[in-house]
Amino acid sequence: MPGLTEKDSAGTFSLTTFGNAIITQTSTFGFLSRNRSYFSEHIFGEIPMKFIHRIGALDNSEYVSGLVAVIELWKQLFNRSSEYIYGMLPQIPLDLIEPSCQKLGNEGVKFNYIFEKRHRT
Repeated sequence: MPGLTEKDSAGTFSLTTFGNAIITQTSTFGFLSRNRSYFSEHIFGEIPMKFIHRIGALDNSEYVSGLVAVIELWKQLFNRSSEYIYGMLPQIPLDLIEPSCQKLGNEGVKFNYIFEKRHRT
C-alpha cells in the first residue's frame, strides 16, 4: 500500500503517520480475520461503539464455549490470581465462591465485581 513508509536522504526507511495509524489496526484486522466465520453469523447488536473500536484488544484471546468449560477456566484464573480478581457478571456462580473466599481470606487478594443493576418490580 503506497504511503506507508518513507525513505530519508540517508536511505533509512520509516513509517509515515499513515503507516503508524495502519499498524495500530493490525490486531483488529487479525482478530476479525481469525474469527471471520463467527462474525459472519453474529452481529454486534447493542454493544457500545467504544467497545467495538477496541475489539483488537481481543487479538490474543481464546474462545471458550460451554458453561462448564467457562466456569473451569474461571476457577483456574482465580486460583492463579495473586494480586486482584476483577469481574463483571450478572451473578457469581456457586463454584467460584470457595476459590474467591480462599483468595480473599488467606492471600489478601483484592476482589472487585460489577453486578447488573436489578430493578424492583
